[in-house]
Amino acid sequence: KKSITNDYTLNLGGRLTLRSNKDISITSSTGNVVIDSNLLNTYIGGKNVIVDAKDTLILRGGSKIIRDDDSAEDKVKGTFGLSVGGGYNVRAGSMGLSTGVGTLNLTSAGSIQQIVAGNSEESIVNKDYIFGNVFAKKITAINGIISLESTGLIPTTAGIDLNVGLFGL
Repeated sequence: KKSITNDYTLNLGGRLTLRSNKDISITSSTGNVVIDSNLLNTYIGGKNVIVDAKDTLILRGGSKIIRDDDSAEDKVKGTFGLSVGGGYNVRAGSMGLSTGVGTLNLTSAGSIQQIVAGNSEESIVNKDYIFGNVFAKKITAINGIISLESTGLIPTTAGIDLNVGLFGL
């Protein structure tokens, strides 16, 4: 056992390896613990790596943080919030949003635009109808006109079909 009461610096000209058949602990009761490689990479590896921040966990990457795995899953036990100071873009081969049985709210203080290269289909099962919510879908415009437009590149391929009742009768 070695006890150091003042500042201590160990300068090595070569590699330092610490090996133990038991735990290795590096702690500081009042200061920071810094593990840094100024010119090359810093690796932390293990079967599982646990980063346990008692207050805030900060991930700082120069311009990007890269997940280098073929398949990943993030699990959050409770509520998850994300606050982005600038723009937020998500690109994916396919995407699903699901709330299970909860509500999904999309809110925009500006405009919302959808561009669909294939067809678009919406199915609504109004499970709240038995509680008096008769609107399966309600569109309200405070100012302006609600416009539905269909343009076909081939004649007679455009149109708007409104069906009401069982089998559209």
